[in-house]
Amino acid sequence: MVENNNYLKNYESISKEVKYLTNSLSRLKILATLYECPKTMKELTEETGLSYSSVSSTMHNLELKDFVYRESSKYYLSNSMKLEIENLLELNEIIDVISKFFNMIVQKYAADTAQGNQCKTTICQHRPPPFPHLLTAGQNY
Repeated sequence: MVENNNYLKNYESISKEVKYLTNSLSRLKILATLYECPKTMKELTEETGLSYSSVSSTMHNLELKDFVYRESSKYYLSNSMKLEIENLLELNEIIDVISKFFNMIVQKYAADTAQGNQCKTTICQHRPPPFPHLLTAGQNY
């Protein structure tokens, strides 16, 4: 039970962090730009297309959370933030693969039913389609 509580605490912490990072387009633009290489405030403003005040405010908040740090005039991602961004990029790739796979299944099902073919897989024989609203009008299961 204690182990489960630790997982829950870790999940809550990570969940809050991911929400914080992804809840602002400005934040994401700045982090993505810094992921490429360290930048000055001027470079961040030019490359993100954000106003100086927006970049400055966002950088201040990111510094307070130890996501970035400044050495002389350049901003750097912290090591932990680099890892988090790499994990988010990997997660994005996984979601993209799953989405493509799911779309292929839906398209195959729609094509089969449009031709009057009956789905012969075990899952289709026992259940209705998972997302019937994705089928075109007039198609029946």
